[in-house]
Amino acid sequence: DASGSLSTSYFEDWLGRSGYVLAASAVKRRGSDGCCIFIRRHLKDSMRSSNSACLADTKQVGVVLHLQDSNGLDIVVGTTHLKAKPGFEAVRERQARHLRELMVQSAPQSAALVL
Repeated sequence: DASGSLSTSYFEDWLGRSGYVLAASAVKRRGSDGCCIFIRRHLKDSMRSSNSACLADTKQVGVVLHLQDSNGLDIVVGTTHLKAKPGFEAVRERQARHLRELMVQSAPQSAALVL
């Protein structure tokens, strides 16, 4: 499913039974590959923003989610599906750096980053 809705709905149903909800997701421009972030249902109100982007040098996508807990602590979570082919180590490193840059841009300087 090019929209990613089939696989996302499967995980939403399956993880929903354990108290998780879909917080952010992205699908590659071509194909059904992508990534998503699920959080515990009770944390849904702590969501501040989310975004996604194509990462450096490939069509791989990354997702960034900004949460803020009840004490005002900012937490930024990032995930991606890095280029997996052998010989693409430098590409994976550039992708990881790009995702980290997106995370840093998404929240206050004092935020905890989880990659």
